[in-house]
Amino acid sequence: MGVAYPHCFLYCPNLHSIPVPHPNLIETDGNPRQTARDSPTVNVVCPDCGVVSAYSMQDVTGGLFIDRPSLFQANECHLVAAEVECDGENCRAPKVIHAILGDDQGTWRPKAVQTSWHFSDTARCGAGHQLRLEKPDKQLLWTNLHTLHW
Repeated sequence: MGVAYPHCFLYCPNLHSIPVPHPNLIETDGNPRQTARDSPTVNVVCPDCGVVSAYSMQDVTGGLFIDRPSLFQANECHLVAAEVECDGENCRAPKVIHAILGDDQGTWRPKAVQTSWHFSDTARCGAGHQLRLEKPDKQLLWTNLHTLHW
């Protein structure tokens, strides 16, 4: 019998699947009856088309695959977060986007490059302002993450 590996995905508005790390199944807030309305959102870049959209834990789908590790388990890619800009004047709210980048030792690479990224209407800062890249050609400073901050 083979090994079962969990795979998790989000679907962008253009119906591309976005691989995401398997969420931590331990309740961090002590409230297992959290509603979809209360669930925090994260802004994630689609590696296929470059659209940045907001997602919640309820948007995650996936399943178990026999003898096929996920891209994260196979060290093909990793999750990163970067601070961007928003349309709010003097806004101090968090303005974070998450992206999936290829690992140096792996062969998987995102199709959409940073200069082609664009923001859906759902991609907002913590205060609700529309997100944007001030200089799309400027390399963002990334922070490596192991999981999304739901």
